[in-house]
Amino acid sequence: MSGDFCTPEKLEEDENKSTKGDIVQIESTWFDIPKGRGHRTKRKARLLCSPFTDPTKRRKLSDLDVYDPYREVDPSKVDDLNKWMEAASTSDLVPLHHCDVEAKSLLDLLNKDGWLTGEIVNEALYHIRDRALKFPNLFQQDCCILDCYFCQFVQSAHGEWQIHAQSPRKEEFKFSKSLLKYVDGSIPELVTAQKFKFVKMKEVPQQHNGSDCGIFTIKYIEFLQVNMDVCAIQPEYIPMWRKKLAAELLAWHFEP
Repeated sequence: MSGDFCTPEKLEEDENKSTKGDIVQIESTWFDIPKGRGHRTKRKARLLCSPFTDPTKRRKLSDLDVYDPYREVDPSKVDDLNKWMEAASTSDLVPLHHCDVEAKSLLDLLNKDGWLTGEIVNEALYHIRDRALKFPNLFQQDCCILDCYFCQFVQSAHGEWQIHAQSPRKEEFKFSKSLLKYVDGSIPELVTAQKFKFVKMKEVPQQHNGSDCGIFTIKYIEFLQVNMDVCAIQPEYIPMWRKKLAAELLAWHFEP
């Protein structure tokens, strides 16, 4: 894993930085946590009902004023996940909130040696952005979270620029419209227009295998969003985080 990430420039030094491994204490949120399976955000032209749901068993969290990355997943979501796994076929298409994915992608997520596909990572990043908007007192708003497609667009643009630079014709280079949409904040929708600086971290936790890079990346982003020390991301928590991510993706809902 690379130790590189982007963070917005700050006008003042943050005096409330957390220490290594601390749970971040933040003022109480005004936003009531939705209750029951019906708290899924509805997507157009998508049936919301599922044979694996039980709205009466959903865990209720009230007066939440802390983000705890080590909180175990809601048991009702685990039940839904287990029921889905009993009938799942690797060739099935699973409707998640942002896109449909092959069932194999979710099953690989639950496998300790399984890779996370770009669709799974993008779906997780979508929910992280959505959760931050719903709980602004728990998650900092002075940052933006992109997706895997952004990297692909940048790599493509760099290759096109290299070809353009070697051309004898000196016409103005034009970036693709897809990349420019990220620059102007139209995808994904941004809540800040601050300039960003590049920061290279000297020491970050590393995976101990060739398959955990995706889940490490997701946890880096989550920890950085609440100013938690990423050194608290340790391999022994990865199995729990894999299971929690799969259950919450299937439920279309991330707990704070």
